[in-house]
Amino acid sequence: MNEQSKAARTRMKPGVAATVISVLVSATPAVSITAEAQEAGASPVLDQVLVTAQRRSENLQSVPIAVSALSQEVIEKQGIRNVSGVATLVPNMQLATPYGDAVPFFSLRAVTSTDVSLNQSGPIALYVDEVYKGLPALSSLQIFDVDRVEVLRGPQGTLYGKNTTGGAVNIYTRQPDVSGGVTGDLAVGAGNLGRVTANGGVNVPLVADQLAARVAFTRTKVDGFVDNHVPGADDPNSIDDFAFRTSLRWEASEDLTVSLAYTQTKSSPTSYGAIAEDIGTGGIGFGTEYYREGLGFYDTESEQPGKIDIENKGASLRVAWDVSDTMSFTSITSTDTGDWSALEDVDTSPFDIARGDYISDADSVSQDFRLASKGDGALEWLLGAYYYRDKVDSNTIYRYYYAFSGDNDGNGVIDCFDDFFTGCRLENNFHQERKSSAVYGQATYAFDNGFSVTGGLRYTKDKNSLDSYRARLGYFDPALNAEVVDAADTITAPPVDELNTSNWSGKLGVSYEFPSGALLYANASRGYRGGSFNGNGFYAPDEVTTAKPEKIDALEAGLKTELLDQRARLNLAAFYYEYKDQQFLDLTPTFLQVLYNAPKSTVWGAELETVARIAEPFTVTVSLGYLDASYDEISLGGQDLSGNRLSLAPKTTFSAGFDWTIAEGDFGSVVVNAATRYQSKVYFDAFNRLDQEGYWIQDARLTWRAPSEQLWVALWGKNLGDEEYRTQRYDLSAFNFLYAQRGRPREYGIEFGYSF
Repeated sequence: MNEQSKAARTRMKPGVAATVISVLVSATPAVSITAEAQEAGASPVLDQVLVTAQRRSENLQSVPIAVSALSQEVIEKQGIRNVSGVATLVPNMQLATPYGDAVPFFSLRAVTSTDVSLNQSGPIALYVDEVYKGLPALSSLQIFDVDRVEVLRGPQGTLYGKNTTGGAVNIYTRQPDVSGGVTGDLAVGAGNLGRVTANGGVNVPLVADQLAARVAFTRTKVDGFVDNHVPGADDPNSIDDFAFRTSLRWEASEDLTVSLAYTQTKSSPTSYGAIAEDIGTGGIGFGTEYYREGLGFYDTESEQPGKIDIENKGASLRVAWDVSDTMSFTSITSTDTGDWSALEDVDTSPFDIARGDYISDADSVSQDFRLASKGDGALEWLLGAYYYRDKVDSNTIYRYYYAFSGDNDGNGVIDCFDDFFTGCRLENNFHQERKSSAVYGQATYAFDNGFSVTGGLRYTKDKNSLDSYRARLGYFDPALNAEVVDAADTITAPPVDELNTSNWSGKLGVSYEFPSGALLYANASRGYRGGSFNGNGFYAPDEVTTAKPEKIDALEAGLKTELLDQRARLNLAAFYYEYKDQQFLDLTPTFLQVLYNAPKSTVWGAELETVARIAEPFTVTVSLGYLDASYDEISLGGQDLSGNRLSLAPKTTFSAGFDWTIAEGDFGSVVVNAATRYQSKVYFDAFNRLDQEGYWIQDARLTWRAPSEQLWVALWGKNLGDEEYRTQRYDLSAFNFLYAQRGRPREYGIEFGYSF
């Protein structure tokens, strides 16, 4: 990192958030608020929020499930550039970042997976324009040119192609407009840490009222926020992203619309530099006597911090046909490819103690057919058929204690063959193919008295197979100053190479709409997630174990209402889960990775989401989540861990913010957006030894818009209090320390935008 960018990272004292917000507000000219707000009888009602959580456009307040909706405006104000940013705004939602923020792993109401292997899919589905992104190499998409994001909490399957136990994150991008002229927008920015950003899009009608194209892009480059004190070595945790999307929309007739999209993304940052904590006697690696002396939280001395390269390409075709006045047909076809390479200095020290290389090539295809009712009749229904197939070639390499390679005890044998650890190179590679097919459906009947009844059913058949699984032992020979890669094969054929599972799942629900418009609902559903293979076997064939399918029996009840003459919206939800056979990967202190099922857990909690427009220029939003999640039955390493708290399941999540138009006149408008969020203590392992204490984060944004609203300028800051927190921790006692991933520090900048 150069001296200029280092100076830009100079830290302010704790509590700076309130001061910065105060300065931003006081520095704004004290002019009158909007004329509309001053008019007698003005009614600052909330805008209606439309979502497609149930595969049709509906008012959020009419949807009888727990949904959080983030509009394009919210995403812009919060500076969200990838799916990592979504979790901070949704109650009872967290994320882990074992590979940095490029590919987060979600936890929703304590439903998560600690198996972050490159051949696995999590229990929270990620969809982009209704296309499922299953593998890590396919899901590292930056959020750009987005219309909205919808987060569905609870099991999904009777309305969605891919069934999931925990929920779904749906990203909807902006679509071409055939009825308008040439329009577009561009935003550029700069900030600390050498930040440079640019993003925009343009809409071009090709055939009036029939055919249009939209092209959008994003580019972000930020220096690493961890200062590396090794001369000539890169600063870890940088950002280097580029993505573009080309879309075509053909409205062939009033009844037929065809949409085609192609997206390509590329991320090439420096690796996710971890921090070594609780270093034992002898230092990192025992014999190094290295204790990170003189280094701060955001400092490192990594001799080879590594690089990440992730590239995705995807295409999708959507056909929407109104077959008749009462029925519609939808077909969504997709194909995706992804290349992943992440090289990590695990020990984060000047010594070559532990390194990891994670490489995968993946591709997928999917097909979703849906028939659905149309109109406002009493009966609404949907029937679907779904097929999904993905393939991944995975290659993982670990290098241990190369700094101590050789024959240190003088017995004539390389130490790697004495303890199978010192100076050893462990590598595995395999080909995995998964196929999933399903039929699903859901129907809702609305009675005249305000009651509605919903029923859904799904049958899923999954097939998972392994091929060419090989693991081998190598070592570093200091006499040759080179690696010996193929010293001995350790796994040539796993004991199980095919896993077939099937399941019936479903949903029952009732709701009642009061004459006032308030909605009361209750649902019972079952979530299902197919079995999986352990992709982390290195020493022996019996490490390649399988995990049974996991299931959730879920009960949920909620209330959605609008108050104060539609100036306030209040949504409440309470839930109870019986979580059976949760799949997770246990990383032992000796770095052995074992795939398990936790036989039974119980999860219950509640959520509140509210927004109030107190006056025309002032809107407040609040969300609160409470979670009680514990293992009923689990045993690891001979220890009974029953009663321990689930991983990534803090008791409390809270966020609050306001939008305040503090000035408006002939010069335009000035708006302040400020937000704070809190997460209580969270554990990262089933033993409840690795944790992160509760912490607060504050963000703020000050925006001026020209009277035409075509031009705007914004000053922004994130994590203004410069809170130091961890997003992941592992016990690496085999290397004499605890490994942790850092959260992002204080960042700030300026942006300019123009639309036409």
